[in-house]
Amino acid sequence: MWTYYGAFYLQRHGFNIEQVGWVSLAAGFGVFLGQIAAGTRLGERPHALFIGGCAGSGSLIGLSVMLGLPATAAMALMATGWLLHGLTMVSAVVLLVGQSPAGRATILTLYGSAMSLGMALGAVFGGVALAVADYFALGACTMALPIASAILVSFSRLNRPGAA
Repeated sequence: MWTYYGAFYLQRHGFNIEQVGWVSLAAGFGVFLGQIAAGTRLGERPHALFIGGCAGSGSLIGLSVMLGLPATAAMALMATGWLLHGLTMVSAVVLLVGQSPAGRATILTLYGSAMSLGMALGAVFGGVALAVADYFALGACTMALPIASAILVSFSRLNRPGAA
């Protein structure tokens, strides 16, 4: 969705480039606030934060594109989703560093590589979904993939206390 939300606001809501820039600023600010919030007491439970953040961010961002809402409502849903995404980003790093038998540098390098690959694949699959079935399919993918991540983590060994 990072790749396509600018086009969404241009095409669906008639925004100009300056307005899309403000939406981008709001998205970045939402992620920033989520990351700051993850450093508070919320961050004490990174498993729950990751699972809730994935399910919430994917759902809100996906619904903002799928529902045909007015621009302000779509922006509110998307901004809340970006905030939850910020929580997810921090909790993912905390989980990986805390549970990986590899060193921090190794796991964070692998994490960065996986994120880059995921963004590239997401852009490709998002483009295919957009070309085949418009923004509804893009929103459905935006919902499904983070929810799948939350489900995988909830059943993984990372979620068990004392897991190595």
